[in-house]
Amino acid sequence: MKPNRAVIKVQRRQLDRKLADLRQLRRIQPPGTGWVKAIRESLGMTVEQLAKRAKIAAPTLYKLEQSEQRGTISLKALRKLAAVLGCQFTYAVIPEKSLEEIVDEQALRMARKVVEKTSHTMALEDQQSSEKERLAQIEDVARDLKKKRPSVIWEDDH
Repeated sequence: MKPNRAVIKVQRRQLDRKLADLRQLRRIQPPGTGWVKAIRESLGMTVEQLAKRAKIAAPTLYKLEQSEQRGTISLKALRKLAAVLGCQFTYAVIPEKSLEEIVDEQALRMARKVVEKTSHTMALEDQQSSEKERLAQIEDVARDLKKKRPSVIWEDDH
């Protein structure tokens, strides 16, 4: 069963509120060595000491720290090492803009395509509308797409 459009809109607003606080975190870049090694070293802990606490071999921990630095470490491994370091592991995908803005922009992008096709046909028939009318059409089509067929805005975009 497809979710109701009103429910999706409410979910998007609720998620946007949660994500608003996280957007500030986008400015924080991980240390060049990775979080695990930076925290371990800041605590004055050796590779061997953390490895023992994590119940893994020191060479394994060394490889995990390297894989974090390369961005290939698993979430499961990061979660485990964070817990052993007395840290909370947090994972988030943070949109650049609000979800509502992303949907609005995508609806406008798709609406432009629809209107441009129509405008091209009308121009061939010498019935071209003004730029103001064309922009109003784009807004109307975008609103209709969002309201009546929201999943369509994501088709054939790339």
